[in-house]
Amino acid sequence: MRLRGKLTAALLGLALIPLAVTTAVVVRVTTRSLESASRDYRVATADYARFLVRNLLEDVESELTTIGAALADTGDSAERQRRARAHLLGSKHVHRVAVYDATGAHVFTIRAKSADARIPRLKRIPPGVAAVARKEGLAPLATQGDAKTGYALPVVTPVFSGKDKKLYAYLWAPVPMAALDPALRELSKRRFGQQENRVFVVDHELRIVAHAHSEAKGGSISARGLLGDVPAGQAPRQNIAYAAEYTHAGEALLGILVPMGQALGWSVVVEQR
Repeated sequence: MRLRGKLTAALLGLALIPLAVTTAVVVRVTTRSLESASRDYRVATADYARFLVRNLLEDVESELTTIGAALADTGDSAERQRRARAHLLGSKHVHRVAVYDATGAHVFTIRAKSADARIPRLKRIPPGVAAVARKEGLAPLATQGDAKTGYALPVVTPVFSGKDKKLYAYLWAPVPMAALDPALRELSKRRFGQQENRVFVVDHELRIVAHAHSEAKGGSISARGLLGDVPAGQAPRQNIAYAAEYTHAGEALLGILVPMGQALGWSVVVEQR
């Protein structure tokens, strides 16, 4: 090869090196951008799922407030209970209510015929729960139930009466978690191409309590490593989205876990290939 040919080949080689480097850098940057966008999309989906949970709890609080107002109204006691029961029968989420006096002692229980009695009521309202209920309006307790019979979230709310808002009673009610399943299914299908099992709710033990597929309920996600270095039994930090890549049931997944709040103890999980 002549000297000019050798120089030309050398110069072309040198010209291709920056192009290769630039291409590699662009690919890495593009990949990171896509990964970031993918995580952001899952976090946004989780935030909407949290809205669905909050919306459910607000509906429950509204139903209990209506029932409590009927009980605290003036007039004959039997008539007040009749009106409270009528409101209970018309409720979408609340089908069983235990009534406690202002000291926390149980007085009586009203229920619809369809009410599930497998979740045991509180014998009395603990002072700590009563304080949270008075401050927040609704005090969620630990999720109860199992995968076979379904899960429920017991809640306690205060009842006030008169213009001076004097404490009249407390109401306890179990909220069926199955009420969330259709909304989670539709959210998952809408966000992830008709895949209906990509968004679900876990409790403080990382046990699945709301899911589009009933057979998934009760399963633990602790082995998926979503909480990273958070010690077992310690609640995840709030306002943080935890992410991890893992394989489950033969699928390579990117999962996001977003806590719902210390009082509730739940988290929303979004995962996809």
